Amino acid sequence: MIPRHADEANQLFELESRFAKRDPFPADPGRDTEAKMVEFLRVTRNMPHKPLVITHHTSRSATELGVYGQDLPHEFRNGNDAAPDVYVGFECAPGHQAGPLNGSARGGYGNHPTYGGYDQATARVGGLWDALLGEGRRWWITAISDSHVHWTRGGSDFWPGEYSKTYVLARQEYHDIMDGLRHGRIFVTTGDLITRLDVTASGQGRAAGAGEIITVSRRDRTDVDVEIRFRPPAGTNANGDRPQVRRVDLMSAG
Repeated sequence: MIPRHADEANQLFELESRFAKRDPFPADPGRDTEAKMVEFLRVTRNMPHKPLVITHHTSRSATELGVYGQDLPHEFRNGNDAAPDVYVGFECAPGHQAGPLNGSARGGYGNHPTYGGYDQATARVGGLWDALLGEGRRWWITAISDSHVHWTRGGSDFWPGEYSKTYVLARQEYHDIMDGLRHGRIFVTTGDLITRLDVTASGQGRAAGAGEIITVSRRDRTDVDVEIRFRPPAGTNANGDRPQVRRVDLMSAG
């Protein structure tokens, strides 16, 4: 994702010309390597207008639970190490969520299924996303709205925003929306379960919201209070349902 600025087109052209694996002809196998990806990230981290990189279809090529395919955990770590303010996360709920309505796999995950529409990298408690967060990485998840062919026309997609949404706490301007994505001021939903979410942690006179960090002293250790507030939709969702939250889970690393 390239920021909006006067030289945006040239920035995109430069990056694609130097790094896109499908740009050269004849094909250059060296473009399709982790080393080239890390080189790309090291270039972008020094740009005055930093882009955002978010992996999509994170585990689509995985063959079993915990058996990764094309994208491997060490690649996420190496990329995030190379440019922690550029490579900031992966997609948790892939597009093509309407696949089962026409007999195909949800999310297009034909090798190993999603879990309630969520990629195993996110859905598994104690899995990859939890591990990345446990390492102190500022690594976020997003839900996307692929819309190639709507399910009513024989495809596997909803309209953009019809089912999957990524909410960003930001002003209605390009820079602030990208800043919210970069720093984790986001939450995701499917089926319009909620429309607002506010999570705060407080202790020892300090407080932090979503995407922020709170540090408490071990010498004067006290409990950290976590407050979770959310708002259900005012009306019905795109399917005419009025979803209700039955349970809220708070998971933490010990």
